[in-house]
Amino acid sequence: MAEARRSSVSDFELLSKIGEGTFGQVYKARRLEDGRIYVIKRVLIQDLPRSEQLAAINEVRRRS
Repeated sequence: MAEARRSSVSDFELLSKIGEGTFGQVYKARRLEDGRIYVIKRVLIQDLPRSEQLAAINEVRRRS
């Protein structure tokens, strides 16, 4: 099984906004390396209470 490669936002081209909610937006994006299409969720955490900021950060860490 191949090892997963970490990506950053700069590895993607945002193509279009799919949706928007209270805390952020969801975009259709293309990974520049191979042209594959993904969905990227951008969450604006600076306005969240500290406990919710930490929960969002921990969610990302669990999935990486």
